[in-house]
Amino acid sequence: MDLLVTYSILSLMKERLGNVRSLIEVFQELCESILAEDDFRKTGKGVLEDLKKGFMDRFMINIPNPTLKAILKGIQRSYSMSFELFSDFSYSFDNVPLRSLKRDIEEENRSIQELKDMYRELCREKGLQEVLGIDIFVEANKRELVSYLNNQEYQFPDRPEFTVIKVLCTVPDYRKRIERLVLGSLISSYVDLDIETVLMPAMILQKGRKLPRLLCLGNSTKGKRVRDRNM
Repeated sequence: MDLLVTYSILSLMKERLGNVRSLIEVFQELCESILAEDDFRKTGKGVLEDLKKGFMDRFMINIPNPTLKAILKGIQRSYSMSFELFSDFSYSFDNVPLRSLKRDIEEENRSIQELKDMYRELCREKGLQEVLGIDIFVEANKRELVSYLNNQEYQFPDRPEFTVIKVLCTVPDYRKRIERLVLGSLISSYVDLDIETVLMPAMILQKGRKLPRLLCLGNSTKGKRVRDRNM
């Protein structure tokens, strides 16, 4: 799966959960969706490496073992006797109401593909041939994107990719998609930490703090075309 889709899914899960104590809760949603798939549900049991591979195959995220153990502990707390977790972190489960993210993934995949297509079209219109793909661009410029999304008076570096992003952000629906990508990328960057115990920034864990547009996404207007009239 496209890593941008993973970022969008992480952000979507954070939106649905609202305030969280730990980002474990966000990654738990992804883990449950893996367990809900037929190849996992049919066996009803597995080991840590199965889920580690599941995260990589389905979401392109390499989850460290300590983080994965914390996720499994969270699932065990959520489902009690229906989900049994052993001392070696192998597990078994039966009749657990795990929620699949298949439909969400399909919708976000379409959304991201449309964003990519529009990004490429705007780049062509500007005569930009050698330009970073939006996936590489988001990953490499999180700090600048967060600054701009929080304050549109922020001056982007004088580079053509930033100009294209500014044009995209004039349309609420595309802006929301970019916000999701940035927030999802920020969330994923904590996966290498011990996110069971680390004090996470309040702007990511809670609504209503700084980074408001990234955490409190409003309604969007779909289907509106982007046109650069001011450049």
